[in-house]
Amino acid sequence: DLILVKRSWRTGFLRFLWQVAKDGRLISDLPNVERYCVREVFIRPKCKHRKASGNLTCDGELISGDEIKIRIHRQVLNLFASGIQFDKIEEKNPIKNSKQRKCCPFFPIRRKHQEEGI
Repeated sequence: DLILVKRSWRTGFLRFLWQVAKDGRLISDLPNVERYCVREVFIRPKCKHRKASGNLTCDGELISGDEIKIRIHRQVLNLFASGIQFDKIEEKNPIKNSKQRKCCPFFPIRRKHQEEGI
């Protein structure tokens, strides 16, 4: 899925992630968010003048270039289907002596068996 967040800046994008992750809101409930099911995206600015063009960001990072082509390859990676599947991750990369892992500085991830002391 392609998710477009309009009129957003970095702190606004972090607020968007927080609302979806913690508040139980759906992406479709937010007024400045559009969601599309796509396989390929071609981004081209509307204006032709270099001085009038804006900035493009993808996942909060600035992207340089006049035209951008993005292709989606389905089922290449296992991502957040119904949460992170720690059992499969631990089989490949066991992590010792860590009670808490973070996917980013804002969202801590706790594992049940580590909290119980097993």
